[in-house]
Amino acid sequence: MAEMLCKHCEVQVVTSCYDLFDMPIKGLEEGVDTLTFSYAVHYINPQKATRAFWKETANEFNPDIVWVSGIFSLPFSIKPILALYKSRKIIVSPRGMLHNSALAIKPIKKKVFLFLAKVFRIVDAVFWHATNEEEKYFVKTNSGVSSDKVLVLNNIPSSLKECSGTKKIEKVLHLLMPARIAPEKNNVFALEALEATANKTIELTFCGADGGGKYSELFHAKLKHLQAAGFKLTYVGVKPPIEIEKDFFPHSHYMYLPSRGENFGHAISEALACNTPVILSDKTPWNAVQTYGVGKVVSLDVLEHAAALNAAFEQNSAEYQGMLEKCHPFLQEHSALKTLEKNYLSVIESICNA
Repeated sequence: MAEMLCKHCEVQVVTSCYDLFDMPIKGLEEGVDTLTFSYAVHYINPQKATRAFWKETANEFNPDIVWVSGIFSLPFSIKPILALYKSRKIIVSPRGMLHNSALAIKPIKKKVFLFLAKVFRIVDAVFWHATNEEEKYFVKTNSGVSSDKVLVLNNIPSSLKECSGTKKIEKVLHLLMPARIAPEKNNVFALEALEATANKTIELTFCGADGGGKYSELFHAKLKHLQAAGFKLTYVGVKPPIEIEKDFFPHSHYMYLPSRGENFGHAISEALACNTPVILSDKTPWNAVQTYGVGKVVSLDVLEHAAALNAAFEQNSAEYQGMLEKCHPFLQEHSALKTLEKNYLSVIESICNA
């Protein structure tokens, strides 16, 4: 979003110097400002992101709009909203966090926050960004916000990358699952699907943050069990996006994501931008990949996913090459970038003038 909007207005990004689960970002020093694509990115320690910090930062930058990504992060969502909702125009992008499935995870703290936000009338003091009509419904239902405060704008997909993709021959298949280890991402399901193929030649690499907990323990126990049984499985931990783009997607035949639900699915967009076809569950907004011929969409059934993986394993070079050539055209057509850009600018202008 910043990359697109910085062509039309000044953009300042303030974010954490840590990745998910408080993992340090490789090669990044706290307090360092990085200028990228004509917009500044300020990396700070979450402990320093107090309400006073957000007020001071807003006074320094004097933004026309404060755009908050996410809703339940204490330092980067809740505190800036509480600090600025009376004095600044704020847009909050829940990023799927108000879907019923997301609220079911650690529900007590989330419900308490939403209840207090309603009581103190914070929900109607800000604008809300939904990526589609389905998310608008969940935002209205679970926050209690009035309909006129919810803006519907699709997420901005990744820009096209200069990746030629990898070559494919029959009976060879390299899969990449770039997702954190979490129930909603269905990492254990992915292991079960691979096990059900009974095919120990398929290679599957997991790449993403691991915050521990019972699901993580279940995942790693299953991973070790299948590795011991001869399946080609690897977990590489967290990798910077640029490394995934340069070193992982170009060597993967498919990006595999049997997710339980995606609000947008940035990893899917990234894969297609890198000319990597996808194998997905039917719980994402990207079901059109199958119709267009750049991926496979499978309902959340282990045996059906196993069959899809085996079919990809048998896929020949000519068929696969045809999919590669369609990835970029599909992403451009699916996202309608020029229209999307106009819509974002129109919404920003209307809020600035409100």
